[in-house]
Amino acid sequence: MMLKACTYLNGKAPPTKGRQGHDIVALWDAQISEPLRGAVFANARLVATEDWQKGMYPDIPVDEDIVPLVTEYVRALGKLHDGSSGYPLRYPSDPNQKAPRTPLLVKTPWRTSDDLVKRPNEFVLLN
Repeated sequence: MMLKACTYLNGKAPPTKGRQGHDIVALWDAQISEPLRGAVFANARLVATEDWQKGMYPDIPVDEDIVPLVTEYVRALGKLHDGSSGYPLRYPSDPNQKAPRTPLLVKTPWRTSDDLVKRPNEFVLLN
């Protein structure tokens, strides 16, 4: 939903029909989503720093690994959502199918959606 909101904020209508409307990876990779990607990466770094300081998790990624990991997680979630694996995020059917497990995957989108609601102008592309 944040990817579609970012698209709307930048003056375009996101795809809403068929597979295109659920193609998280294509929406994520689109140039119009650059402000959202930047916010997600910044929030992931913040989450990792906070969790590292609290000592809550043994496998907090180091800073240079955060952007590649977030990108990997988005692609994995996109695959789970796009229908190529039977829509398990929307219609769970296979209890053995797993999504990436990490606190970054929960806390980062939460922080980013909060930012998007409170400061939507930060998600508009600068020309």
